Amino acid sequence: MAQATPSLRTAKARAGLARLAQELAPGGRLLRTERLRGGLGCRMDRLRIERADGARFDVSLRRFYRRDRFQDPDRAPTEFEVLQLLEQADISAPRALLLDAAGDLFDCPAMVISFLPGAPLLVPENAQVWTEDLARTLLGIHAITPDRYDLSRLPVKLHDMLHEGIEKRRDAVAESKEDLARENSRCSRRASRPHQMAGANLHPRRLLAWQHGMASRQTGRSDRLDLGRIRRPAPGRIPVSAGHDREQQH
Repeated sequence: MAQATPSLRTAKARAGLARLAQELAPGGRLLRTERLRGGLGCRMDRLRIERADGARFDVSLRRFYRRDRFQDPDRAPTEFEVLQLLEQADISAPRALLLDAAGDLFDCPAMVISFLPGAPLLVPENAQVWTEDLARTLLGIHAITPDRYDLSRLPVKLHDMLHEGIEKRRDAVAESKEDLARENSRCSRRASRPHQMAGANLHPRRLLAWQHGMASRQTGRSDRLDLGRIRRPAPGRIPVSAGHDREQQH
């Protein structure tokens, strides 16, 4: 069962926020909090902190409170280290500021990252600019290789997890290809059968097939038609249709 979203109004949470503010701005204080929507299972809050000199800044508090999703104790530290790596590579991403992997502040793992203002861009105004920016960012991410950066801090289990996910996707694609091949083969065999009925009317027990301008109505089965015994209708006459047992005049 999913856990209830933790509040920042409890005594434990308020004490944690006060300690957090002192870690980020010694002598400063927390001014306000604001719930941020989204987070994919994490509770996200915007914190406004005032430094001792009066300057103010915003950060994002990310709490991994969903134990049903985040059972791995290394999840928060791994995300924090990835953000540090992105900062070293000068990739546009939130900056890792503070990590509480043990959950001392809020009874669950948490991290503080820099606050980036903005909103989801579901439909970009300029698709070309958006695509170029996306490609440029991906190019920078894929440039993070072991020969250029120290990736030893990343846990081996992350590497294994990625490979496991790739193998699962590869197996799923292979199964889909096999299913598609079987379906194509079945359809090809059916298509190669000569003069077989190929359609149906709305009545569930009547099949209506058209061959060379003629309609043949069969009940409950799809018999083949003997084209040698079928003649085209005379001019001015139309074939029989479902619900009629005789030819009709134009």
